[in-house]
Amino acid sequence: MKIREEHLTWAKQRALICVDMGHFSDAVAFLRADLDANPLTKGVVSSDQAMRGYKAAMDAALGRGSQALTEWILGDLSRRRCSSHPGRAGTVGG
Repeated sequence: MKIREEHLTWAKQRALICVDMGHFSDAVAFLRADLDANPLTKGVVSSDQAMRGYKAAMDAALGRGSQALTEWILGDLSRRRCSSHPGRAGTVGG
């Protein structure tokens, strides 16, 4: 199993490849699925965060540019927290 930061980097790189190929919604879906597949990064992207990613993906698909999606992917996931796990580093929310 990859250590947490390696897995975050790998998942983000895979999502960026999707963006480069024009597969914008796949970038969000793959990032979330890849992170959820590893116990060290499970839950890092909440449903609310994913919705923001999908909005950026939709904007990119409509020709409004992919910069917002790229910034969402590259965002600092390690500082996000999840309200269902207060104080647990690396999750989204709260």
